[in-house]
Amino acid sequence: MKRSLLLSPAGHGKTARAIDAIRALPSLSPVRVLVPDQIEATAFRRRLARAGGALGVTVQTFYGLYADILALTAATRRREDAATRRREDAATRRREDAVTRGREDAV
Repeated sequence: MKRSLLLSPAGHGKTARAIDAIRALPSLSPVRVLVPDQIEATAFRRRLARAGGALGVTVQTFYGLYADILALTAATRRREDAATRRREDAATRRREDAVTRGREDAV
C-alpha cells in the first residue's frame, strides 16, 4: 500500500495531483484523503466528483481520523476484555467442578 503526503503552499496543485493519482488507481481501491477541516473535505469531494468521481475514497479530517482510531482501539479493548472474561469464567467453572468432584469423591 503506497502512502503519500503532499505538502506545498496553497494553489500549488496538491488537490489536482491527489485527484489524478486517485483516478489512476483501479476501481474500488481503498483510498483515505486527510484534509485539515470539513470545508476542505467538502471542496475535495466536489472537485473529485467534477473529475469523474471515484468509488472507495474516504475523505476525512484529522479529527475524523482520530475518532476512527479511538473507536477501533475501544472495539479492540472490548474484544480483549470479553476474551479475558471468558477465560476467567472457564477457569472459575473448572475450579468449581474440581471442588464439586472432590466433594463427590468424599461421599
